[in-house]
Amino acid sequence: MTRTILFATGFALAGAIAASTVAFAEDGNMLKKVEVKAELDDMKGANALEYWPTIESDLAKVIEAEAGSKVSEEGYDVVVSLKEVSLSGSELLTGEGEFNTLSGWVYFIPSGEQVAQDQQDIIIKAVTAPVPDDAIAVVVPGKPVFYQAMLDGFAISTIDRLNALDSTPVTSNKENRESN
Repeated sequence: MTRTILFATGFALAGAIAASTVAFAEDGNMLKKVEVKAELDDMKGANALEYWPTIESDLAKVIEAEAGSKVSEEGYDVVVSLKEVSLSGSELLTGEGEFNTLSGWVYFIPSGEQVAQDQQDIIIKAVTAPVPDDAIAVVVPGKPVFYQAMLDGFAISTIDRLNALDSTPVTSNKENRESN
């Protein structure tokens, strides 16, 4: 499966995608389920959930879609803890709820285990880039397109990391105790 993500001239999405074509690895690990929790810092005035109340379920769906047919009961549980949705460092979103940073920890838990085999801090940033002199038109993405691109970038990074995990099973604490 190949996905092409186009982003408007004048903007670049740093992190997992940057106006590129991403090929989903045919080999790699399977996904069992995805859980997303927005654990934003209310002490910093984080208000992203007021603007994006469905960000948890939206991101879970995008990650599942990115996994495609690579879903199995023997796969990994992927737990995402969103830590930041901010605009230029401020977690107090204004206006239309625009943001340019989406970050969080992703934990990869093998089937039947309680402890993560691996964890990854994923940060997706959209940055303003200079407009090329030969640009015919500059298209600024609309709010839904921008939101989707940020979620897509996070999902691609998550599945890429899942595919890169060593698929050697982790021995559980129970198995360790029984073998001693």
